Amino acid sequence: MHDKEKAKRIINICYLIVIIIFTIICFELFRRMLINYNGHYKSDFPYYVKRGINWDYNCLRMPYVIFGVSYKVLGSGTFVNVVTALVIAATIIINKHYIESFTGKISNENTVDFFAVRSLSILAIFCGPMYIRGFHETFYKNSFPTYTWQSPTQQAMTLFSVAVLLFFFKMFEKYEEGIKIKYWILTMIMCLLSAYAKPSFMMCAIMSLIVVFVIELFRDRGISFKNKLGKLVIMGLSMVPSGIYILMINFFVYDSAEKKGDGSIVVDITHVLEYHRLGAAIITGMAFPIIVYLFNIRKWKEKKNTMLFSILIMGVLQWALLTETGRRANHGNFTWGRIIGCYFLFISALAIAYDNYKDKEFLSRNKLIRIAYFSVIVCVLALHVCSNLYYFYSMCTGHGYYI
Repeated sequence: MHDKEKAKRIINICYLIVIIIFTIICFELFRRMLINYNGHYKSDFPYYVKRGINWDYNCLRMPYVIFGVSYKVLGSGTFVNVVTALVIAATIIINKHYIESFTGKISNENTVDFFAVRSLSILAIFCGPMYIRGFHETFYKNSFPTYTWQSPTQQAMTLFSVAVLLFFFKMFEKYEEGIKIKYWILTMIMCLLSAYAKPSFMMCAIMSLIVVFVIELFRDRGISFKNKLGKLVIMGLSMVPSGIYILMINFFVYDSAEKKGDGSIVVDITHVLEYHRLGAAIITGMAFPIIVYLFNIRKWKEKKNTMLFSILIMGVLQWALLTETGRRANHGNFTWGRIIGCYFLFISALAIAYDNYKDKEFLSRNKLIRIAYFSVIVCVLALHVCSNLYYFYSMCTGHGYYI
């Protein structure tokens, strides 16, 4: 066996061991959350158990089906905990594939690249806001989080949303040459699963798709307007089934609730105005991707980056403008689009930063600036990751998610 192949095999084994250990830790954390162990592990998990599956519109939501059937058929939460922990493991693995597809300068033949991509796929889970004690009112509520451990719906949505963009970008990247049917089908399926877990991402993605397609339609890429329009429409149709599903959810949940006087969706920005140090929360929450993208302005014009910025903007607008009244008033269901938008900007910035490192021409005219750039982003990334490792440790030791 060649030395490179041997090294890659060792890296893969270590990668698998880390994922297994992390999955076991997550299983125990979710087990405690499900039973609210000692009253210190508050989360959304018990909510889905209490609601169960009543064979009404709850059947249209993934967590109610998984939690409800598990408890009614199996009589315990073990299956739920296993599935939810495996979702985290699957997210790390799909992160790896996303990073590999997003960066253009890696080679699986290169041992360093092989190791780096796997390491970044794990770090992506912990690329949340930097926490400064005494500066933030609370870590979770007054920051720009990218991953939430107390919500199984957000975890499932993140997994399927990464898959959506992975397959969509493969279809979108060279659509002028033809649309591959396998990526169209995979995109459609993952869109449905993402919306089935939680509709927040797809609400942002569908609106973003309209913006990006309008921009793309008027870009001159050597393809006729009519031909381009036809192909864009075909790609857009992959998101139509999930859009129909979201409309159904809206009808059963919000329209029915409004008719009963049980709450509705309203435009309200007071929660943003009351936000504790909003500007600081954005900077400490998104410092790494902000720096990376500022030094890679040319990449803003790339189709996939335009899509990512659009998703984040739509998520922020959704969070800033919309809120719920009635019994869902404090559920924060319009914050999830912003959270997934932050997650994608982070994971994409990781890929771009590694591209920068591999590109010897990047900032090559001034070596001092190049050294300063990498020194800063490494330190900032370390602060992001260490803050979120501490946050995860705090949750695992019963300090709750509102520290």
